[in-house]
Amino acid sequence: MFNDLKSILFFFRNQKKFKRIFFFENYFIEDHLSPYIYKCFDDNKTLLLTTYDFKNKELYKFNVIKIRNNFFLNFLFQFLQIKYCYSSTPELGRSYYVKSAFKITKYIFIQHSPMGLNGIYKKEAFNNFDVVQVINTFQKDDLIEINILNKKNIKIWKSNYLFFHNKKNSIKKKNEKIKVLVAPSHGTLFYQLAIDLLIKNLDQNLYQVEFRPHLMTIQKNKFLFKKIKDNFIINSGKINFSEFDILISDWSGAYIEFAYQRKQKAILIDLPQKILNDNFKQFSNKSIDIEARKILGKIIKIDEIHKINYFINEVNKEKVINEKIVSNFFKEHFF
Repeated sequence: MFNDLKSILFFFRNQKKFKRIFFFENYFIEDHLSPYIYKCFDDNKTLLLTTYDFKNKELYKFNVIKIRNNFFLNFLFQFLQIKYCYSSTPELGRSYYVKSAFKITKYIFIQHSPMGLNGIYKKEAFNNFDVVQVINTFQKDDLIEINILNKKNIKIWKSNYLFFHNKKNSIKKKNEKIKVLVAPSHGTLFYQLAIDLLIKNLDQNLYQVEFRPHLMTIQKNKFLFKKIKDNFIINSGKINFSEFDILISDWSGAYIEFAYQRKQKAILIDLPQKILNDNFKQFSNKSIDIEARKILGKIIKIDEIHKINYFINEVNKEKVINEKIVSNFFKEHFF
């Protein structure tokens, strides 16, 4: 509490020195926001606001304040007078993260996922932003329809997804086992319908298998996390998809990142789609959440999981053919 108070005092004494502020809500979005700081802005006019200790110590070269308490965070945002506020936190105005009473600040949303804007987000998630970054043609079309349906005039910022370009390729050693990453989304039926079947049928004598549970899954269900830990190597921290030959997922946007990095299709288990937007059916444009699966994924049904070892070998054998298909998708749809 005392450190938060010191940060607040520093902020209000100095905020008019800064031109832009980046809000880091959690470590998940750190790698998504960081490239835009390095690429575009000097450190003297840039302030970083974080709720945690940065994993990337290079960020401490900038002006940084850390505030953990939601009351102090809300107080700061209420009286913000910095010209530009960048974040990757949706639903501005529906939590402690609110618009300033001074109406000076422009709020810019930076993407932390290549997925669509009309399904996994609530219907008013972007209404209070002045500018929303879009990284592919699907997101651009989504935002056009969001403006129409919600009667808004949010500016569209077409941009490269620097998170993609910030990844390094790793070199696979000869005679290594095929490396498989299981990375499901949060809020689907994966853990109710698929995980036990994978535990039973995935031959870990043939493959090196790692499991990457969603952060919210771990927090909400300790018993489930123990089951995962008892049966798989846990993958945590920064992820490098180039280390893996195969990705098994459901509706997680991880498969798009995997496809970009590896130029390879993922195995996607066909489960009910997670929809948070009540207006989803009103959108007429095609959603990347659905369309990309057809190109970048090998979709299998629940009753086909018993053949998972067959599908792994099939996808692995087709990687040369898939490389061109996957590359063409990104050339056509990503900025």
